[in-house]
Amino acid sequence: MSSVPVNDRGAPSIERVIAIGFSGRGGVCFELNYFLHLLLLALGFDTFVVGGTMLNGLRGSHVMVVVCLQGATFLLDVASANPLEAPVPLQELPYRQLAGGCAYEFRVLQPSSSTFGRFQVGGAFLRTPAAEENGAEAERMPESLRCEFDLTPRLFADFERTTGQICTNPGSRFLRCPLLFRYLERTWSHGSARNSTVVEDDDWEWVLIYGLKC
Repeated sequence: MSSVPVNDRGAPSIERVIAIGFSGRGGVCFELNYFLHLLLLALGFDTFVVGGTMLNGLRGSHVMVVVCLQGATFLLDVASANPLEAPVPLQELPYRQLAGGCAYEFRVLQPSSSTFGRFQVGGAFLRTPAAEENGAEAERMPESLRCEFDLTPRLFADFERTTGQICTNPGSRFLRCPLLFRYLERTWSHGSARNSTVVEDDDWEWVLIYGLKC
């Protein structure tokens, strides 16, 4: 995002989201998660998007996907800094799962309003100047609430204001502190990928992409 000229930045259109999704080059939550939602809709799934509030983030700005399947409700998030490795069954909370190699636990925060929380447990995986500035106290805790969300369905237009701020504000953490995990295929001898049609779990590994502005 920081490579885009300032005058060209802005909230994405659905056309841009689709183009980025098909390009396979990656993106942020309102691109990748919304593309996943559109893909699931096209495949016939009962799905909608919700807005989460990340630690020190804009309220309701984090796009996540909810799928209802055979009487169960699942949360999907493939585009947070630490993307989830599998759907989270919201009817089985508390539920613990790895994301980007870190342990997270999903819990009910307010049963009456169906409000949920994603807690990072076991302490922070990385300390950065940005963390010292914007969340030092939370980073020192053995566990911290990283995202809060409810199950209110959202429209694409509901994220226009927050995504516009994220994309255009020079102080945005997306522009100042790029930090994310991606699950990439391992490189083998001489830097080339394994030449095989059989894919094993060991063929992939979590890689941290750590921006120089952190």
